[in-house]
Amino acid sequence: MLLIIVIGLILKLFFLPGVSALLVLSISITSLFYLALSFLIYKEPNQKTNWKRVLLSIGSGWLISMVLLGILFKVQVWPGSATQFIGGVGGLVIISIIAFIKYRNGRGVFFKNLMTRAIGFALAGMLFYSPAYNLYENAQFRHSPDLLQAIKSNREHPSRENETLVDIEFMRAYRRPNEFIREMERRAQFDSVYQKYYLEELRKQEEGSAPDSTAY
Repeated sequence: MLLIIVIGLILKLFFLPGVSALLVLSISITSLFYLALSFLIYKEPNQKTNWKRVLLSIGSGWLISMVLLGILFKVQVWPGSATQFIGGVGGLVIISIIAFIKYRNGRGVFFKNLMTRAIGFALAGMLFYSPAYNLYENAQFRHSPDLLQAIKSNREHPSRENETLVDIEFMRAYRRPNEFIREMERRAQFDSVYQKYYLEELRKQEEGSAPDSTAY
């Protein structure tokens, strides 16, 4: 399943249909797997159940799920990714330290497996907040510079209006021009922020200066 996630992240660079659904499905399944069955992953054969190990397993599974969901939210440009990353990565670092100390004291394979997975997912989470992810994001939205700028502006200065601008630029990039205007008109009926930008789009069209919309 992790291989499918990596493939999905690569395919997302090429604007292929269904890739977002593939990522949502694969990451969600993997997250639920670690959340529900983490103790079975780390359990040593013929090892008696220890409540401390059970708690560590459940805790690490929960934190790994947070990191995976943080990756999904980050790639899909959904709000809340930072909270998932900070909580998940921070917790996994603490568990990695505990597991390393226990393993060095000869406490068995359980702590080695726990430490390996905790470090691996913590590093994966950090990667999505490193300069390397900026390169990935630039490549992902290379055909939509206005969308990329809106995403970065909302990340640096989060607000209701900037979040709306991200949504608008997503619609502009992934919908045909007539579909884009119809959806803007529909949302403008219920939201004053959309109404403001809908009227601006109409004005631009009347002036013949509205930017082209390209469906990928």
